[in-house]
Amino acid sequence: MERERIEILRSAFSDVSASDPAGFLMEHGSSIDALLYGALYWPDVFEYEGAVFLALWGDDRAETIRRLGSPAPDGVVPLSWSDCVDSFNVFEVAHLFRSVGVSDEIDRRAERAFSALLVETWGARLRELYPQREFRVEFRPVDDLYGARVTVVQLSPELVVPDGWDPRRRFISLHGGT
Repeated sequence: MERERIEILRSAFSDVSASDPAGFLMEHGSSIDALLYGALYWPDVFEYEGAVFLALWGDDRAETIRRLGSPAPDGVVPLSWSDCVDSFNVFEVAHLFRSVGVSDEIDRRAERAFSALLVETWGARLRELYPQREFRVEFRPVDDLYGARVTVVQLSPELVVPDGWDPRRRFISLHGGT
């Protein structure tokens, strides 16, 4: 995987002759870049109704609570509480950034290599914050629904369905009904 990372970096930064990622960082990185990417590699995490959510977008906690408190329109596919939580913890790699990469081939290779780093760091972050819980953090390739992505699933303890959860409308009713 390290050799793949070097090849990708050489394709993107042909002016650098480094033999490891740190050399590329020394040539093209800055403290500002590090601050930006620090939040991605060691993300904020919050808990709501016993479920753990990664916070990558800024106002994640308020937005997640708002969405879980608002019923979905009639006709959507029902979701269990754990499937709903899991749906919030799917992160398509291409959507983490607004800037465009070097080429489709390099981007695909970079997404896979970058995802491997996120799997390691996010797994470590969750183990640090929740040593009593077990999570599966994994890279998932492109399929019919999503692009390349990193997913986070709590394996144990099993999530407890909150009072008022309506799988048909995918929200938590404060009044216990819809």
